Amino acid sequence: MERKSQAAHAEKTKLGEVGYSGSGEKYEIPLGSGRRLVLPRGLFSAKFIELVVITLVSTLLLFHSPFKDKQQRNCFSVLVCASLLWATEAIPLFTTSLLVPFLLVVLSVLKDPDTGEVLSAVDASKFICATMWSPIILLLLGGFTLAAALSKYNLDKIACTFLLSKVPQHPVYVLGAIMVVSTLVSAFVSNVAAPVLMYSVIRPVLSTLPEGSSFAQALVIGIALASDVSGIISPIASPQNVVALQSMDPQPNWAQWFTVSIPVCCTAIGLIYIFLLFNFNFKGTTLVPIKRTADKFTWQKIYVIVVSIATVILWCLASALQNYVGDTGMIAIASMVAFYAPAILSPDDFNNYPWTIVMLAMGGLALGKGVTVSGLLQTIAQGIQERLAGKDLFTVLSIFGIIVMITATFVSHTVAALIIIPLIEEIGKSLPDPHPNLLVMAAAFLCSSGMALPTSGFPNVTAIGLRDNVGNSYVTVSTFMRCGGVASIVLYLVVVFLGYMILRMMNF
Repeated sequence: MERKSQAAHAEKTKLGEVGYSGSGEKYEIPLGSGRRLVLPRGLFSAKFIELVVITLVSTLLLFHSPFKDKQQRNCFSVLVCASLLWATEAIPLFTTSLLVPFLLVVLSVLKDPDTGEVLSAVDASKFICATMWSPIILLLLGGFTLAAALSKYNLDKIACTFLLSKVPQHPVYVLGAIMVVSTLVSAFVSNVAAPVLMYSVIRPVLSTLPEGSSFAQALVIGIALASDVSGIISPIASPQNVVALQSMDPQPNWAQWFTVSIPVCCTAIGLIYIFLLFNFNFKGTTLVPIKRTADKFTWQKIYVIVVSIATVILWCLASALQNYVGDTGMIAIASMVAFYAPAILSPDDFNNYPWTIVMLAMGGLALGKGVTVSGLLQTIAQGIQERLAGKDLFTVLSIFGIIVMITATFVSHTVAALIIIPLIEEIGKSLPDPHPNLLVMAAAFLCSSGMALPTSGFPNVTAIGLRDNVGNSYVTVSTFMRCGGVASIVLYLVVVFLGYMILRMMNF
């Protein structure tokens, strides 16, 4: 059989046909006279073709662009290149983030914020590196540190199982409790880790439900949607919040953030919960009680609880303490020292941080600074402002809210924030009644409204990958489009109406 296959392949080559080599890693093109051009198979992959097209488009924009200023023209090319690479994932997301500062320096995009003079390569590299390593990145690392400590000592699972064990074992109550606990976990462990933890907690319940159980679908989709929405609840709940904080001046403290996020989050999740109750039929469902995780409380666990609570309290009081600690980044450093100095966490824990997310955030900060100091952002904002002339703040938020929601649905929530938030900030500054912080915070919330596709956010990706005992996915793409689509609209409306009202009352 193998010889026949080889003979057939040789015959096809003689006839001038193109084929793959036996290893499947090379592509052979016959040139005649027994000669063949052998190319790597990767050159014909969709990702490589996307990369080539993006490179050509970005290069073309360096010479043909609607912007006359050279720095703005070059920056626009970098912006388009980064946005397309992030959206298509032709190369890994964090690799694009690493490419951004390199392009900003090499293409002489950066100007001195004070004089407007183009920075030399040496000064530009120092400037952009200082921008990337900001207090916001320290806050992100502080959040990862809290999550690592809570997870290492099983405190997150202990808290989850304790709360869920107190809930009456009826589908209506269990679904609501699961969504509430997902929200709480997201607030302090991030909405990236929350669904993974929650699915491990409910796995014993799922394993006892029959194949195709409506309640199993509701549980899985409920955790995903609750985790998506609760990405807004705290500054460390999701990376897009970190991007938003960098664009806000003055930056809100945790107490101010909670004042807006908790009512918005609770209202949206409550409405989504009611929708799920009507959408799924729980009749005849029998549940196995969720048992508490039996772990002894050691001094390490108590230490982690005390330091975590103290850190969150200090973050809430950051504005009042700024004369002593500077900002939230310094508080994050203090918490990291408190965990690593007494060996509560080890160097391996530090190495296991999701550094790709850190790099993604740093690249976003670099791109945001580049489009700002080059003047590109102001030029684009002025053009949009002319088309929004006469529109009030609420109308501007409503229009851009739809754009953010659609963008976040087709690309990740974080990428949507990286692309859109700097623009919204500049538009907010250029309005007759400037409210950049209001628009930025609302936009960050709306980045979480992209929930209609399995790829819209990490909680959705986790949910679609969850399988039952026979290997079938608990939820389908159509389930996400139906339930996630409704959830997206619900969060959009809650942010635009309730969120806007609270933000105005707080003078954002």
